[in-house]
Amino acid sequence: MFKKNKSEKKENNLIDLESIIRTIREEEDIDFVIKKIIIYLQSELEFYLIWVGLYDRLGNKIVGKGGITPNGEISILKQKFTISEGDVLEQVLMEGKALKIADLSAEKQVGGWVKIAQTYHVKGTILFPISYKETSFGVVLMASQNRGISLDSGEKALLSLIWGELGHTLDKIQKEWQHKQIKRPDEPILSLLSQLGELTTLDQRLEAVVEITHKFLQPSRTNIYWYYPNGRYFWRRASNRQVIVEWSDFKRPASGITLQDLGELYQILIKGQIVCVGEYYSSVDNEITQLLLQQIRASSVLVAPIILEDELLGFITIEEQHNRPWQDDEKNYLHGIGQLVALTSPLSEMKDKISQAKIDQTLTAGITRAIYCDDGWHKTIRTTAEKLSQRLGAKYFMLAIRKKDQFEVIYQNHSIQSRIITTPLPSLSKEDMTLIDRHTEVVGIENWSENHILVAWQENFEKLGVRSMLLCSTRGTRKQEEDESAIDYQHNKYARPEGIVIIGYDAPRSWNRNERELVQIASQQLGFILHQRDMNQRINQQQQYIQYLQSGLTALQPTTILGNPTKVLINSSNSSFLQEVKNLAPVGEQSVLENLSLDHLERSFIQFIAQAIMEIGEIDPQTVPLVALIAWYPASQTGRIMSYSYADSNITSTGKISIPVRTDVWIQQILSSNDWLHLNVSEVPAKTLRWLNIFDSGQVVVTALRTAAEHQPTGILLLGDPHRILWQKTEVLQLENSPAKTLKNLLTTLVSQFAWSRRYLIVKTTLESQREELEWLNWYKQRRLEELYRTVGSGFKQLTELNNIPAENSTQQKDMLANLRYQQLLRQIGNVLSSTTSLLKEEKWRLQANYDVVSVANLLRRSLIRIDSQLKKRQLQLEVHREGNLTIYGDSIKLELVVYELLISACRRSTTGGKIDIKCQTLDEEWLEISILDEGSINPQLIAEFNAGSIPDILESSPLVTPPGKHLIICRRVMQQMGGNFELELGEGGLVESRLLLPLAHI
Repeated sequence: MFKKNKSEKKENNLIDLESIIRTIREEEDIDFVIKKIIIYLQSELEFYLIWVGLYDRLGNKIVGKGGITPNGEISILKQKFTISEGDVLEQVLMEGKALKIADLSAEKQVGGWVKIAQTYHVKGTILFPISYKETSFGVVLMASQNRGISLDSGEKALLSLIWGELGHTLDKIQKEWQHKQIKRPDEPILSLLSQLGELTTLDQRLEAVVEITHKFLQPSRTNIYWYYPNGRYFWRRASNRQVIVEWSDFKRPASGITLQDLGELYQILIKGQIVCVGEYYSSVDNEITQLLLQQIRASSVLVAPIILEDELLGFITIEEQHNRPWQDDEKNYLHGIGQLVALTSPLSEMKDKISQAKIDQTLTAGITRAIYCDDGWHKTIRTTAEKLSQRLGAKYFMLAIRKKDQFEVIYQNHSIQSRIITTPLPSLSKEDMTLIDRHTEVVGIENWSENHILVAWQENFEKLGVRSMLLCSTRGTRKQEEDESAIDYQHNKYARPEGIVIIGYDAPRSWNRNERELVQIASQQLGFILHQRDMNQRINQQQQYIQYLQSGLTALQPTTILGNPTKVLINSSNSSFLQEVKNLAPVGEQSVLENLSLDHLERSFIQFIAQAIMEIGEIDPQTVPLVALIAWYPASQTGRIMSYSYADSNITSTGKISIPVRTDVWIQQILSSNDWLHLNVSEVPAKTLRWLNIFDSGQVVVTALRTAAEHQPTGILLLGDPHRILWQKTEVLQLENSPAKTLKNLLTTLVSQFAWSRRYLIVKTTLESQREELEWLNWYKQRRLEELYRTVGSGFKQLTELNNIPAENSTQQKDMLANLRYQQLLRQIGNVLSSTTSLLKEEKWRLQANYDVVSVANLLRRSLIRIDSQLKKRQLQLEVHREGNLTIYGDSIKLELVVYELLISACRRSTTGGKIDIKCQTLDEEWLEISILDEGSINPQLIAEFNAGSIPDILESSPLVTPPGKHLIICRRVMQQMGGNFELELGEGGLVESRLLLPLAHI
């Protein structure tokens, strides 16, 4: 390929090579150097066509600098060739390596060189790079007419040396040129500072920044994008172009970039980093910047963030249509401009910020004032929610308090299709609860679709139309928590309740620092409202507890229930003593005995317990547990049950079924415990279910009725809880002042008091029954002894008189009469003694009723004989009016004593010479009435209390606790026992009427 013999021209070649190398190194005119190189290569190498082109980076083109052609025409070689993506010229530039082409005229990826090759019939070609280190400065094309081309090692070395030296020279020239062209950022920055001081609005300042920056860096475009949080959108607020997108048009696609489209680039910018995309270089991953380049339609871009107090206000972009390498001074300048815009932006909006700060101050002050006013916490929260929502442009406001792992919504303010959350918010994951517990600042969810926290709540809020939200705890700042660290808030009864404020929006958005601080301050103030509300609830709860305790204790006072101390409690046929009392009770009162004071006390108690559970336990009436009482008497083997419920869930078996309290295993299990037991309904034994017909699921909470340790329990309080809403043991231990704990304490106190009240009533009734029976017996025996004394005394007197008859007057006839009189007196005394025998043997401690047919005439006759002495002593007139020969059914002795008691009372209160009328008349076929009327003086209080049936206060003096009132009470009970009645009235004209009602005997 060499024209001359190498051995002969070796010395000359070295001289020529030295000359051309010196020229390349020393000559400053690149065109001259290239021309010398072409001449040298034309003389040394046999190439058909040589072309030299230098790379224009700004235009992304290769500019031809000359060469040689077969016909000497070189103008075609000085034109510009555009570099297309993927062509061979770009490949040589990027790789910096020589490239051989077998047939240039047939190569598709050579651009405009195809026509040139076809014109000059160029075939084999070699493309050689002009480069230095890793920088390419141009391309050399050397071709022949033959297909394919080959170079030996010497030729390759020669070309590498020459073009390498040219690349070195070009690099040196470029650096010298760049050094001369180094930009001085201080000049435009100083100029910009002087202009910014004269401008007032932010838009004017941004336009000045764009103008000066564009003039200084001379890119294709210069733009400033500003962040709009209410749509998470960066809109183009300033540009070097004439048409600027207005604020009202920011949603147009060409006006900016959404935060979602910015992607991970947002995180890079918010860290304050410069984003650089230039010639064959990117400061970040190409996948991250690809979307940005598509949005701004540029090939190279330099982006500087505008950050103020860790908040990304926007960013400034320098955009180039072609690949452009960005210099360090350009990056530093743009970074400084971004910081300058951030520092001056508050000045531009100072008036607005001051005005907004005043509004925020007024808002927080209004919340503070509302805390200390008496308008109520609900109104205060509503006012706060409305003002805060208006200030932040929110569509939804929620305040919830934490209860265990859930949050109960206590207030909602909304404008999104009037939807609300009606149930507690679902339980969060452990990580989310940790986030809420430890994060005292505002948590922002800018877009639910991009959110990875509070996932359990997402469905609830999406149904409300909430797309983004602010969430803040009401507990206070970290410093406040440290100041209060000495208090154990989980167990302290005065701990501040933990609440959470949620502010929702119907579109994705973000929030600046001021908005977050405002929400945090408002949340802390609402925390004080919650604390005040909680304290008020505690106070009200304690007051309610005291009121219910007082009401319950009052209701359990037997003295207020036991209206008639003379009534007898009969509730168990298996109680031997009470059965005896029942036998002694008058027949007319048997129907009343089943609904006496103890029954009233028990029913009042279970109704009160049901109401207390509803009020104190804060339970809906439809779910109030069934309240039942299983009760028995101390000596009884069986019991009875009564229940009360607001809903239709009463126990079907009440007092009709006897309960085997001594043998029932389930009852004995309850009696073996000294506390409340929680038992599953499914575990109730089958034998118990025979008498306890209760619901199929849930639990029963039970406790025994206990008094002193030496006393046996006399009942069980049962709370049927199918919904399991009553307290659990763990809950009571953890929540000291919870409604469940208060309810348990209240019920424990009332159950204990009820047990004592019930025992008191039983003991009181037992003692009263014993006292009353002893009073009857004392009255009865006293009257019988009086009759015995009168009869025996009269007989003894008559015997004495017979014994003292003078003997001289005795005749046989008189002896016979005396003997008959002796026999008569002895029989009378024997009869009296005989009747006394039954009194002594059969009625030692209780009365016996011996019913028989009694003649009314004989009854009156015997009674009148007993008062004969009183009639004579007081000179009383006695008239008896009766109908025929009437008979009645009863105990003749006791009837005689009752009539005598009424007659002797009438005699004693009558004045000397007074009158007593006795009237006997039938009222109908079944009843006889005996009326005793007298004109005596009687205490009106005695009649009033007698007819009332009770003593107002047994400890106070009363005419019924001493004779004659006590005796009249006994007479009425005796008459009632025999199926009759006794009434005492003060009639017209001051007549005292004692009226006996007796059942007629039909013979």
